Amino acid sequence: LFSGLVPWLGFAESLQRAASAVVEHSGLVRKLRFPSELLVVSSVASAVLHQFVALGIFAIWQAVAGEPAWGRLPWLLFGLAAQVALALGFGWAASALQVFFRDVAQGLGIGLQAWFYLTPIVYPLSLVPERLRPWMALNPMATTVQAFRTVLLGGPPPEPRAALALAGIAIATLALGWALFRRLRPAFADEL
Repeated sequence: LFSGLVPWLGFAESLQRAASAVVEHSGLVRKLRFPSELLVVSSVASAVLHQFVALGIFAIWQAVAGEPAWGRLPWLLFGLAAQVALALGFGWAASALQVFFRDVAQGLGIGLQAWFYLTPIVYPLSLVPERLRPWMALNPMATTVQAFRTVLLGGPPPEPRAALALAGIAIATLALGWALFRRLRPAFADEL
């Protein structure tokens, strides 16, 4: 459970912090020529630092238990890179929309709660019916959690198709979130 919660909580915290970053720091955005996209980046980085603490504790526990899977460390890096790209992309989009629609952060909380239960964190992927498993590749956090579990628990790595889908979704989310943020950024000062 902990190995699934580490990436999920890092992602959810990143997204929740990022969604309100521009509105919370409206003084910087209004009065200074400040690159407001850095507010989202710092929110995501802060949440990832908290996640590293949890990963460190888990790594110590794994080392003491004698079960580390350090040979699979590239999967952790892949999962972390995908998680950060997803958080930044969704974070830039949510923070830009939050400037204009102040209920985005609350809606995001509800959406994240539903997404949590659609991601195999509290249940194993083996409980998902076989006919629905190909659809799990479209849930980027399902593959991200599996990549973390590959290293933290020595579980099987994500299927190549799911890993490619995750990479594509993460890059697309990052690009679309950045494009939306850049498009709406000139109106931030007027709305805030």
